[in-house]
Amino acid sequence: MDWRNHLSDYCERGSAAFWAEPVNALSNLVFVVAALMIWRMQRRAGARAPASLTVLVVLMAVIGVGSFVFHTVATAWSQVLDVVPIGVFVCCYVASYLRWFWQWTWQRAWLGVLLFAGLCAAAVFVFGSRTANGSLPYLPVLVTLVGFTVALASSGERERVRHWHAFALASVMFAGALFFRTFDFAFCAGFPLGTHFLWHVLNGAVLFVLSRALVGRWRSARRAPA
Repeated sequence: MDWRNHLSDYCERGSAAFWAEPVNALSNLVFVVAALMIWRMQRRAGARAPASLTVLVVLMAVIGVGSFVFHTVATAWSQVLDVVPIGVFVCCYVASYLRWFWQWTWQRAWLGVLLFAGLCAAAVFVFGSRTANGSLPYLPVLVTLVGFTVALASSGERERVRHWHAFALASVMFAGALFFRTFDFAFCAGFPLGTHFLWHVLNGAVLFVLSRALVGRWRSARRAPA
């Protein structure tokens, strides 16, 4: 593979120019804004946030920067900057969810991440990474989000149950994001801008909602009597 090859994976890109995808590129600001909002929530808590939550904030911003680079440079090497931070964020979030919502030890939580990663790898192996315009590798994430929602809704602990609405909302928004990512080229004829930018906007909202739920869970745990 020539890592310098230019890619044209989205409807908006009509050339190899740096600003060939201005809307796709600039819509990544939503990730940076989401990161800043979660960081401010953590600061208002009046205590230093645990490293697991801080890492998620940093990764949110990195996702925005990496995707911006990809949608401007549009080369094979820049695609790595687009994909890898998303995968790292998802794995860190799964571990943090298991730790903060279910009090798993970090060792058990990361074993859960390995199981999740195996599910993702199996989906790619069976269906291929380019199926559905490259969206299929994200399908296990949607399935996992729905599973998290059901687990929280059916939990007997009030502090867990109250968060299921946030996960349900995130699941719906992520399903919409996948739709717009998958059918970007299908809308090209009637809408040359494409719909990939909505993948960014909705995903930024998803990461904000999920991270806010984690911060809320952490703050509740701090207030709980010893």
